[in-house]
Amino acid sequence: MNLTNRVALKSILLVLLAGSLLSCGNKEERKAAYIERGKAYLIEKHYDNARIEFDNVLKIDPEDAQAYLYRGETEEKRQNWAKAFADYSKASELDPELIEARIRLATFYLAQANALKVRNKASSAANVLALGHRQIKEIRARDPDNDEAAALEATLWLTEGDVDRAIAQLENVVARKPGLQLAAALLSSLYDRNGRADDAEVVLVTAVQSNPDPLFLQQRLAAHYEKLEQNDKAERVLRQIVRDNPEELSHRIALASFLARTQQPDKADQVLIEAIAVADELQHGLPGSAEGIAPKIVTVYSELARSRMAGGNLTGAAEAYADGLKKVPDDNGLMIGLAVVRERQRDYDAAIALYEKVLEKQPGNAFSTNNLAALLVDHRSDRASLARAARLSVKLEKTGQPAFLDTAAWVYYRQGDYGKAAEILKGVVEKAPQVPVFQYHLGMTYYQQGDKVAARVHLEKATDGNADYPGIEEARAILKTL
Repeated sequence: MNLTNRVALKSILLVLLAGSLLSCGNKEERKAAYIERGKAYLIEKHYDNARIEFDNVLKIDPEDAQAYLYRGETEEKRQNWAKAFADYSKASELDPELIEARIRLATFYLAQANALKVRNKASSAANVLALGHRQIKEIRARDPDNDEAAALEATLWLTEGDVDRAIAQLENVVARKPGLQLAAALLSSLYDRNGRADDAEVVLVTAVQSNPDPLFLQQRLAAHYEKLEQNDKAERVLRQIVRDNPEELSHRIALASFLARTQQPDKADQVLIEAIAVADELQHGLPGSAEGIAPKIVTVYSELARSRMAGGNLTGAAEAYADGLKKVPDDNGLMIGLAVVRERQRDYDAAIALYEKVLEKQPGNAFSTNNLAALLVDHRSDRASLARAARLSVKLEKTGQPAFLDTAAWVYYRQGDYGKAAEILKGVVEKAPQVPVFQYHLGMTYYQQGDKVAARVHLEKATDGNADYPGIEEARAILKTL
């Protein structure tokens, strides 16, 4: 069955499930139907629709703990962490015996504590850890043999520095429940850290085989193999992920990125071309699906273009961006990407036209503003272009970003205002002295001001090493005269 038929069949099943709601009479039956439909949407990764169904339950019964739990899971899938936490908290408040809600809350607390420790907020981290510990105790009191609570407890011990105790507990959990995601991932990581790569592999392979939804574990296994430079094994796992999730374009992009990182550009290219074919099928598979698939199409074409650019194939990169624009016309990201390629091809007029088009739609786009101003002052000499560059540079001066400030200063340089250019460029070079083109611009500014000693200092830095940028030949020529 092709992708279009699979997508259509799944949608038909969801429609049939929706139809069953019409025959549901009393409140409890309607709640149950909404819950089942929401769970089906969750499985299909239609998270917006899933949330609507769980909202429907809560309209009927604002104190349904299960609806809050499932809505929290939906928000977590959508990476709306604050909303997910709020829903899990409400679910636990309404039904203290709902262990799954407590597990999710404990997981949130431990993750937050780790984030606080990274930010050197030890006191806050300790307070949050205490909340996590309290949830784990509540779970253990209700279900002493709960393996997820045991894994979370091991995580807590790790944060306290008791590594051996954590490993022993995780080994026991994995022995009882080898497919438990948290336990397997954490134990394999600890094994890996302690130089036990083979043991880590065994844990992950067994977990993948034991877990009915092994995606996260497969990703960890692929990363494990890549770290060990066992690229054939990593590729096999990543391709299996694609086979298991044929409609999810992000997994094809991840495979292509891996192939590009491991110097296999032809394979990467082929994977992305296949992803484009899948996107086309998905786009035309269902009425109204085009809007949802468009961002994924943009991502695939952008990745294909970047992969080709990394391999030095500028013509192929330009073709990828142009083909993407045929599917998603006037997408800013694709237009900016194509403009960058045109710059590298030295087709400056085409790049200028593309940046202008982006700014027509999005006047505040800083990247396009910067690049357009730089192109105008470097490759146009007419009064209108220089005036346009000057107007753009006013916006760049307000950003505080060295690259943008450098462009603004270079506009002043081209206008002959060397004093203003030097004033800005001194600050730019102080912030980023390692950037050769900034040194070039400041050196040329000093040269025009007649300060040959300062000009020589900065032009030497601008031409040191293997730097390559527009203007380096001028920098070398002027340096010879000093």
